[in-house]
Amino acid sequence: MTSSSKGAWLYGPLPDLLLGCGLGYAILAAALLSWGPAIQSVLPFDLLPFVLLFTGAPHYGATLLRVYEKKEDFRKYLFFSLFASGLVWALFCGGVYNRALMHVLVTLYLSWSPWHYSGQNYGIAIMLLLRRGLAIPAPAKRLLHASFTLSFLLALLGMHGAGSAVYVPGDGEPVQFLRLGIPDRIFGAAHSLVLVLFIAATAGTFYQLKRRGSWRDLVPVVAMTLTQSLWFVVPEILGRWPDLLPGGGPFGPGNAAYTFAWVAVFHMVQYLWVTSYYAEGSKLSLRHGTFYVKALLAGSAIWAIPALLFAPTVLGAVPFDGGLGVLLAAAVNLHHFILDGAIWKLRDGAVARLLLRARGATVDRGQAENPAVRGLSRLRYAAWPVGAASLAVLYVASWLSLFGVERAYEANDLEGLKRAAGRERWIGREGHRTKTYLALLEAGTGDLAGAISSGEGAVASFDTAFGWNHLGTIYEMAGRMDDAIDASRHAVAADAGYRQAAIELSRRLVRAAEKRPERLDEAVAYARFMVEASGGLDAGQMFVLARALELAGLPDEARSSAARAAALTKTLDPDLLGMIESLLRRLDPPAKMHAPES
Repeated sequence: MTSSSKGAWLYGPLPDLLLGCGLGYAILAAALLSWGPAIQSVLPFDLLPFVLLFTGAPHYGATLLRVYEKKEDFRKYLFFSLFASGLVWALFCGGVYNRALMHVLVTLYLSWSPWHYSGQNYGIAIMLLLRRGLAIPAPAKRLLHASFTLSFLLALLGMHGAGSAVYVPGDGEPVQFLRLGIPDRIFGAAHSLVLVLFIAATAGTFYQLKRRGSWRDLVPVVAMTLTQSLWFVVPEILGRWPDLLPGGGPFGPGNAAYTFAWVAVFHMVQYLWVTSYYAEGSKLSLRHGTFYVKALLAGSAIWAIPALLFAPTVLGAVPFDGGLGVLLAAAVNLHHFILDGAIWKLRDGAVARLLLRARGATVDRGQAENPAVRGLSRLRYAAWPVGAASLAVLYVASWLSLFGVERAYEANDLEGLKRAAGRERWIGREGHRTKTYLALLEAGTGDLAGAISSGEGAVASFDTAFGWNHLGTIYEMAGRMDDAIDASRHAVAADAGYRQAAIELSRRLVRAAEKRPERLDEAVAYARFMVEASGGLDAGQMFVLARALELAGLPDEARSSAARAAALTKTLDPDLLGMIESLLRRLDPPAKMHAPES
């Protein structure tokens, strides 16, 4: 069989299928489906920053080396390497100071991502088919391209229409994803049409290709189609028809961010698989290690330096966890998408010579390895120490994400949290959440005056809904209910989409009305508004409304709302259920006295 020749693969069947064709992700998805909690306990979400550091940074760095390491490549792609890149970073600088532009850039990045992933998957499928010497008929190539494009459209529809398993920033996060808000009826029809066309295009592709080769020759394209489907099609099908897999398994809403992070990891590994072959050839050697280290350092620099320069204590205006980090991810990825779309074309002579060489032929590296043209200038030699320092910064940041602020806060370790905060400041990543966590732990020690001072300092530094909402909690602990309500109002004003802040405002208005009847009308009106906003499906908010109606002297409505809250809660929240039952007992009318019959 033609596919048995070693030249049909880059490194061999097993590494190519697991790393290049994404079957490693399929194995992980199957494991998550069967043993999800166990897998997540071994590979927790907090560990992913380390994984992403050592796959993501070299993934971006490989593109930087491809474009900027050699003068001839820099000049060849001058429009993309200089002008388009300059535009992206100019927009990044603008986004640091303009929230609206920040939201636009992040929305563009997340919307473009599945297209970038799909394009890479399609290119790899074509490359591995051509390496097998298959003459791909034009209809088959068009159908294969249509299949990958349609799967991208499914993901895009999900992101901008109804709920999707694809991760986008949500409730309480400082950066908003600007959904197009496709109406449900249009979304449903478009979703079904695209899904049917995807199935037809995929089936047509294999029908056409099978006429030109054996199923063994088609193994890579089958694997790539499976990977593409698991990344984008399956999550959308389960999002549209959740009864097909109750809870959604690894693709359900509760696991979306975790699963999507692993999609990114496997995409990055896939990219390193093909770029390392392009740079160093098929025989594994120390040169591959050298390439990886260079790519890791270059990628670390593009992530670390802008974050340091635009930290709030230097040139910036927002903290890393308050929007700068997501904005930086948008800029780095948009820059990568633009460069990647320009440099990896199979019709490019240098790319074709190295990726589509005939099986068994030697690699004609030619000018690609000419040391006389290496480097743009002497500044290239200074880049490696800078990259090493950048890698150190990113490693500390990853370490803090696993063992730092969140861990100290969860452990109620005030001193540990202070140490973590100092390390964050050292690497320019002091977060708005860190300052708020410090205030909350101070409050937990009983130092309410110190906690209020710290909480007020947090919102003075970083005007965020998260900070205002928890400052309200500290005010409430200190008995300053009016200040707590005002803090909740600030939180809602800072981020109208932060539902927790709105819920806290409703609850605090009702608590204030218990002692100050003049607040009762506002408390009832806002509680009704919050119940309507939740569609009547939030048990906690329904209980708050029931309590407000009880205070307002409307026992029948209060009883109805409390009963609805009890039905929603069931046994999921024993404490809430106990409060609801206590309210229902108070609202139960006393037995009527009956006169004895004469």
